[in-house]
Amino acid sequence: MTTAVVGASVTHRRYVPYSHAHYAGNLVDGAYSLGLFGDVATELYPHRR
Repeated sequence: MTTAVVGASVTHRRYVPYSHAHYAGNLVDGAYSLGLFGDVATELYPHRR
């Protein structure tokens, strides 16, 4: 069972280089966006203990 940590937050400020914008409208691919969620999960994990 997991418990919610009230007030926990993570702020990532990232510069996305133009070379990562591949699609129409300069969108990044889904794998790059999913990697950012993984970074947030990695940041929050040690604080759960």
